[in-house]
Amino acid sequence: MSELPTKVKILETPEDIQERREQVLSRYSAFKEATEFRRHRLEQAKRYQFFKRDADELEGWILEKLQTYSNEDFKELSNLQVNCYLRDFT
Repeated sequence: MSELPTKVKILETPEDIQERREQVLSRYSAFKEATEFRRHRLEQAKRYQFFKRDADELEGWILEKLQTYSNEDFKELSNLQVNCYLRDFT
């Protein structure tokens, strides 16, 4: 972008036109490459955000289950269910 001329150059010969064409195509190619790189980075950021969201949800679910299982009432209920289950098989 710093290659912008300070005054307009008149393209008089076919060589001038060809040179200008090559400059424009080169800049366009660099622009396409930069936008492709940016698109790739944005897709990576999007995938990371989805992963982070899912991981945070899973962490919350695990903490909720740990609280439930550490509760004394649940332990008593769980022991009762195990005892009933074992009693049915004996």
